[in-house]
Amino acid sequence: TLTSGLDDFPRSSHPSDTERHLDLRCWMLLGASAMSNVAELVGKDGSQYEEATAALNDTKILNA
Repeated sequence: TLTSGLDDFPRSSHPSDTERHLDLRCWMLLGASAMSNVAELVGKDGSQYEEATAALNDTKILNA
């Protein structure tokens, strides 16, 4: 068991492409958001990180 929780979801032995790894998604959202903020602080284009943040933050995708 990982203390980070990265092994929590999905729990099935053979996950399909439609299952979402919730913990990984949360870590990716945090990382994309942080990179967007860093890009803004250093005056670089962080639009790709902003787009990733918006996509990962869209809960409708989880139920698609």
